[in-house]
Amino acid sequence: MYEQLPELSFSDHEKVLISVVDNRWRIKAGKPKEFIGTAHANFGLTQLDWDVARVLATEDEDRMRSLSQWLEHRIVNSFRIAGWYYSEVVYLDKVPSEVDAKNILEDNQASALMLFDLNEWFIDMSIGLAPVLNFNTNTNTYIYKPGVGKVLEKNFKSRNAAKLSGNQSPQDAIIKAYKVQLQKILTDRAVKESLVR
Repeated sequence: MYEQLPELSFSDHEKVLISVVDNRWRIKAGKPKEFIGTAHANFGLTQLDWDVARVLATEDEDRMRSLSQWLEHRIVNSFRIAGWYYSEVVYLDKVPSEVDAKNILEDNQASALMLFDLNEWFIDMSIGLAPVLNFNTNTNTYIYKPGVGKVLEKNFKSRNAAKLSGNQSPQDAIIKAYKVQLQKILTDRAVKESLVR
């Protein structure tokens, strides 16, 4: 699992709460919360839905996790390895108001709440002779501090396409793409400054 974790170059001994809220439109349209995307043969034939248990599970507990829980687990472990030893997940089903965020911080005696609001987090992979991974993301990232409220709201949106090498499995390619995107968010200058100030 440690190879799947984004690396943080900064740390603090304070407690940060992590939450991933799933607002993906496909989930709102009826897909299960474990859904991560689709795989299909060349020319779009034989489409197959992929989920956490089928593609992302590298630990036994992963088979029971939704996508947001899978991401939360990796993010909180990234913080712990970087020295944020008291970091933990707080389960939220929507972006909180500033009043609710203040109460969450007080109830958990935490120095920050970092929330990832997934509007899009979608894998589309062709698995024919020349496998290609398309990964589209649109994530609003919020950071709340006690006594201050919301100190950061920033959108991270990307569309990435990559050809798989001959020895790379679809699972490895997807987990690597996830790590790269989380790394981009967690090492963003505004994110870092908002967490440590």
